[in-house]
Amino acid sequence: MIVELGHSDSIIERWGSPGPQDQMPGFVDVSVLLNRKYSADEEEVVIITRWDSEEAWKGWEKSDVHIQMHRQGRTQQRPSFIKDIKVKLYHQKAARNGSISL
Repeated sequence: MIVELGHSDSIIERWGSPGPQDQMPGFVDVSVLLNRKYSADEEEVVIITRWDSEEAWKGWEKSDVHIQMHRQGRTQQRPSFIKDIKVKLYHQKAARNGSISL
């Protein structure tokens, strides 16, 4: 997601807080990444949600709570500071564990 410079904190706060997907079967975690050096006047926020299977993710996509959230969102205008949103689906092919300090 590309946002105007200085507006990433509201996106990070929203996605960094617990949400209804946290209670769904197969939900693993959410990571929120920030690229402040995307351009001189924009920042990039990458949100990665992980599920233990594609079926678990599809269960979330088809759940009543997810559908209601998107229906409510359609009635609201997207904030003007959000410049671009792209949704992509990736299949994890490899992973390594290590300690992460934030």
